[in-house]
Amino acid sequence: MKKIIVTGAGGGLGKAICERSVNEGLDVIAVDINAASLKELEQLPNCQTSILDISHYNDTQQFFNQLKDDPTIIGLVNNAGIYKGKSLLDYNEAMMDTVLNVNIKGPTICSKFFIENLQLNN
Repeated sequence: MKKIIVTGAGGGLGKAICERSVNEGLDVIAVDINAASLKELEQLPNCQTSILDISHYNDTQQFFNQLKDDPTIIGLVNNAGIYKGKSLLDYNEAMMDTVLNVNIKGPTICSKFFIENLQLNN
């Protein structure tokens, strides 16, 4: 069976992507920083969950290293993202760093290790 990895799987869009993917016959590895948000997905058939902060390089590398020998993983959905819901004038440097780390750095890190794994399995 073919598998995909979905980041930000615990949120509304992420859950919908996981549910649709399972219904379409894919296995799903659902990833989110929030363990509680993954609980509902654990009930889906062919769906495994993993707690991961994709903005942490070493943790994300370790996660993908655990998957590197699995040739059935065919896709990555970089769905994780955050929005502070504040006026830009209210952002401080720490808030900006958090948003950039999750929305830009995280998908870049995931894509890097996903592509490395694809190259190993081809």
